[in-house]
Amino acid sequence: MEINNCIILALEFMLSKLMSVVPIIESHEFNKSIHCNIAWYEKFMETVLCVLTKSELCKCVKFNFYKIKNNCEVVSNRQYILRAEYTIDKCKKKVDIPLDLSWTKLTRNDAVSFVGINGYMVDQVNAYIVSYNTMNIEYFVN
Repeated sequence: MEINNCIILALEFMLSKLMSVVPIIESHEFNKSIHCNIAWYEKFMETVLCVLTKSELCKCVKFNFYKIKNNCEVVSNRQYILRAEYTIDKCKKKVDIPLDLSWTKLTRNDAVSFVGINGYMVDQVNAYIVSYNTMNIEYFVN
């Protein structure tokens, strides 16, 4: 359960950053190419993930992230893997949490569309938080 709590804490950190970036997205000038704007948002995402992995939120879990390469010539989805590594009874374990940036759902090169993509990320992270909270409740019920 302590591992789940650490993962929840990391996901809540991400969620707070994703929710707080909305005003920045809304004020961003989208007069550059769509590829530049996607790179701008991905840089934000990678900064959040980097801060998360460098911080020591929990002593019992180490976080890493991996970026799955996509085709930069066309607008295609991007996947990040947030990995939680921990040891239980001298046995190393890991949990991978996939996070998808659904660039193929981008309808226009403007703030409204990028806020929508950010909303998909918020929904994914929220779903993981609910899932890990449910696992904690099941631990107490059983």
